[in-house]
Amino acid sequence: MDFIAAVIIAIGGYMTWRGFAKPRQMTLIGIGVFIILVGVGTASGTSVLSSAISGSDTPTGPRKVSHPLPKGLSDNSDVLVKGMEQSKLSYEPQVASGLGEDMNDDDAIQVMENPKTKRYVFNYKFRGKIIPVYVIDAVTSGDQYNTYLIPVKKSSIYSIMTDEGIADKQIKATDYYGFSYMDMVQLGVEDPFDGSEHPDQKTIGNYVVCYR
Repeated sequence: MDFIAAVIIAIGGYMTWRGFAKPRQMTLIGIGVFIILVGVGTASGTSVLSSAISGSDTPTGPRKVSHPLPKGLSDNSDVLVKGMEQSKLSYEPQVASGLGEDMNDDDAIQVMENPKTKRYVFNYKFRGKIIPVYVIDAVTSGDQYNTYLIPVKKSSIYSIMTDEGIADKQIKATDYYGFSYMDMVQLGVEDPFDGSEHPDQKTIGNYVVCYR
């Protein structure tokens, strides 16, 4: 109870007491009781307000942790080059040629665009960690694709490959920049798997991971 409410109740009590004195004054008693009720109401309102103010600082639940996206590369061709340098994406033209695929199909390789940022970086959760990645789809047959996830930042992982259906559970994108196998050949990217030093490859569930 605060000081103002206490004063109001005291005044009401005094007026009620005077009303009961002889000769009894009912009007004074009624006014006193009314003042007491006003004082009680003031005290209750102050208590509720104080609780609301103090409760406003109390956390209502765990906050959702955001993972801001780095901007990454601004040119889709540079994204493709990085993908070829860090994954077996560089083998796709050779495989396609051996299978007699259309080497000039401009939709064979797709650098995916993030619909929210209009850039090429996505967050991908892998083994409990959020990794900013570039996403490149490579056709295998018909409308089936392999998805290459290329870490944006330097890490122990060179690349992650999985089926498009697996990747699409997290990657919500439909817009892309298309490249043909001949486009890839003309980029002249060195094969990262050629030579004495090359990424170590490991299969983890539905993923093929290349480590540095």
